[in-house]
Amino acid sequence: MDIEELQKKIGERLKNLRMSRGLKQEDIEEKWNFPYRHYGKIERGKHLPNISTLNRLCEIFNISLSDLFLDIEDKELFTGKQQALLMKILDILKRNDELQLDKLELFIDRILC
Repeated sequence: MDIEELQKKIGERLKNLRMSRGLKQEDIEEKWNFPYRHYGKIERGKHLPNISTLNRLCEIFNISLSDLFLDIEDKELFTGKQQALLMKILDILKRNDELQLDKLELFIDRILC
């Protein structure tokens, strides 16, 4: 994978994370003081962020660096909508809120299965 392709995939991943949380690019600046124009360039794959910036973005989205790169190689495994749903489920699991976990388990067991 070349650098340009990596930039685009990181940008797509960040866009999916942002959208799965119902955020606009401007919200990134308003809530976390991260310049939205800079963020927009990253999201569009026009700028490859350094490790410090990636770490900051991971903190904003409450994910680890390894989570950021989850499925970057195998992006075609999930559509954008599937990735957004996966991120919502991962958020619920990470919060370790027993009530939310019970609701998720009930939904999966009784409605989906």
